Amino acid sequence: MDIPYSVKNYRQILEKAETLLQSSDQTFVELAFQILQGNRVGMTERLKNILANSGNKIIFCLKYGILEPIVDLDKIYINQSSLIELPKSVGELRQLRQLELRQSQLQFLPRQISFCMQLEHLDLSDNRLQAIPSEIGYLHRLKILNLSQNQLRNLPETIGDLHRLRELKIAQNQLTFIPPEIIHAQSLEILDLSNNQLTCLPKEIHKMKKIRRINLAGNPIREEEKQRLLKELNRYKVIF
Repeated sequence: MDIPYSVKNYRQILEKAETLLQSSDQTFVELAFQILQGNRVGMTERLKNILANSGNKIIFCLKYGILEPIVDLDKIYINQSSLIELPKSVGELRQLRQLELRQSQLQFLPRQISFCMQLEHLDLSDNRLQAIPSEIGYLHRLKILNLSQNQLRNLPETIGDLHRLRELKIAQNQLTFIPPEIIHAQSLEILDLSNNQLTCLPKEIHKMKKIRRINLAGNPIREEEKQRLLKELNRYKVIF
């Protein structure tokens, strides 16, 4: 049978964890999370505020499954982290409306991102993503999706299921093909495909009625394809 900590010992553990959490050294910060997890320290309001006050601490909350301080967050901004894979527990953040994880080392996006059904703005620019899970199509409230400056070679067909999407930015990737299903994203207004490896766009791209701007600069678009697009998309601003 576990012997409960004395009040004094509990306070000492809590104070040690809080002190470590204030450190600028991420090794000490992670040690604090290990202490909290290993000693089953309960959440105080002060501790909740400390854990939810920076992007790096939020990452550790996800990594160690300490979700109480962040489960009700509707906005998360994380920049310049060493995170390689977003923890699957991100799917528990059901109130999240805006997630920005930029200028990091992110290589993998878990399919559990699809459980964040309230997401409207997702910015994963300037990372190392090579693929996007098809489950992203379940984010039916998504309005802005920024995947620029990654290593994407293709997009899932389910990109067309994002019926409220207004801005799609995928500049500076390695795309050679855009799935024709994209034409079903009928709310799309801005499409930035600049600096990829595209030679053409889907034949029925002209059926996207709300598009105002398509950026294709920096792609090896053939001259005949340029002429086709200029003719069929004459009501849009098309940039080559």
